[in-house]
Amino acid sequence: MTTPLQVTMMAALVRSIVENKDGTFWLSNCISRYAEVPPGAAEPDAPRYRKEPSIANEADDFSTFMSAVRDKSGDLWLATLHAGVWRYDGARMTHFRVAHEGAPIRVYAIYKGHDDTLWLGTQEHGVYKFNGTAFEEFTP
Repeated sequence: MTTPLQVTMMAALVRSIVENKDGTFWLSNCISRYAEVPPGAAEPDAPRYRKEPSIANEADDFSTFMSAVRDKSGDLWLATLHAGVWRYDGARMTHFRVAHEGAPIRVYAIYKGHDDTLWLGTQEHGVYKFNGTAFEEFTP
């Protein structure tokens, strides 16, 4: 039997799953956010996850992300394909533009290093690194 969560995940073409600091799961987009129903609180054979209100609508730049991580403070960092990176602190979104020679570029992956440094993988312009205020092209 396919659960409602599985159907939603298949329909959304999930590219990334990340758990927020409050225990909710984000599934590749900010439109789908789910919380696990505590064991024993749901009826037998009922879905173990409930959909919750999220932060976006279909028109938002951050509504579809390719990859996501949490930093040491618990903030979510969402790497979008066409709209740079967004940080969600549980209350508001902050945008970080990612560009090459002034033009926005495609971001495919975000990774948090062991020292909490944020790294980006791009389609055509290599690796970018967060310097504390912006993402800049990484030069070894």
